[in-house]
Amino acid sequence: MVVTGHNSGDDATSAFHFRHVPSPSKTGTAGKFTIVDGEMDGNGGDVEKLNDGRMPTEEDQPEENFFFTPKRRGAVCDWT
Repeated sequence: MVVTGHNSGDDATSAFHFRHVPSPSKTGTAGKFTIVDGEMDGNGGDVEKLNDGRMPTEEDQPEENFFFTPKRRGAVCDWT
């Protein structure tokens, strides 16, 4: 099951509290992420950003986030 959330305006804070999605772990989690389909966007960080326990500290820090290039639809990242 995939659950998504989005905060904007006054709800978009560095606390990363979402209505239906747990807040990110501050210590990271054990596991290995593998790109199954799609391409990592060169403007972002690599796949390890998904579980390094660190959060962006400013509004626009693409290098502190992992995301797929927008050229492809249906990109998938698997976690084990």
